[in-house]
Amino acid sequence: MKKSQRLLVWCVVGVVGAAMLAIGIHLSRRSQPSGTSENENPVRVAHVERTPARDVAKPIDKIAKPAAELQQSAPVVAPAAPDQIADAVTNRLAALLAAGLGSQKMADELERLGRKSDDISIGMLLALSNDREWGAQAIRALGGTRTSAARIRVADALRKKLTAADVETVCVAAETYAQVAKNEATPDLQAMIGQNWMRPDGRGQQVCAAAVRGLGSINTPASEQALLDQLARVNEPGWLPDYGSSVVAALANMPQGSVNLQASARRLSPEVTTALDAYAAALEQRMPGPDNPPGRKYIEEKIAEARTAKEGVPARRTNPSLTSP
Repeated sequence: MKKSQRLLVWCVVGVVGAAMLAIGIHLSRRSQPSGTSENENPVRVAHVERTPARDVAKPIDKIAKPAAELQQSAPVVAPAAPDQIADAVTNRLAALLAAGLGSQKMADELERLGRKSDDISIGMLLALSNDREWGAQAIRALGGTRTSAARIRVADALRKKLTAADVETVCVAAETYAQVAKNEATPDLQAMIGQNWMRPDGRGQQVCAAAVRGLGSINTPASEQALLDQLARVNEPGWLPDYGSSVVAALANMPQGSVNLQASARRLSPEVTTALDAYAAALEQRMPGPDNPPGRKYIEEKIAEARTAKEGVPARRTNPSLTSP
């Protein structure tokens, strides 16, 4: 076969092959489902349609599982055990006392502990409240307790100190207890007055005056009534005018003069003014004769205190340790 003839045969074969390929492509397109796009990969679509839902969720489980395990394995900070707190209190208190701070710096540090109000700080102050040198300062610092939980703990501890043997401890505890427990301290302070009215050591008036100052700081109807009840005892045995001055000062020096004070008129309530009038009249009945000028002057000063307080003017505070001549 000549060269030209062979070339012609190959051309014919090529044309026939191309035609057959075109026919095959056309038939395959006609056999596709009607919802399938020409640009979609039929193999990929078929694969997604065959994948069960549980197989699709597996990668999510693999991602979420480590996060859950991490959350479960995260360290949980537990509250300090009581013995750990006790050890910390002992160690820090020893370091504080060994620091040799001066009086003012020590007082400032104790006040800071009161304001901090955490378990260790309150524990340090309660432990130090029994100290001969720093006990009173520690008790006063407890008055700065801020958190509710700490105030409950401190109030309970101070209530127990109202029966302490040391007079200074009792007096400071009474005023601080009123500051911390507020109106809940009123019945305890009233009972404290009754229990200490006639102390064997002769310092009953001093202790009762501290309870009176505590009642004055509470500034509620109940505490005011408790003070009025004390003022009405003027004719009872053992009454001293200096103690009466403490009651008058507590009524006149309440944060607003009295819970019933009218801001516009700046006058005490009728109940208070009536009680002060009655107290002044009772003192006039105890006026010494002309042969005792110092005694007369003393009683006259007490009467003037009551009448000044009646006008809503704060009364001067007196030394509760003084006694009448």
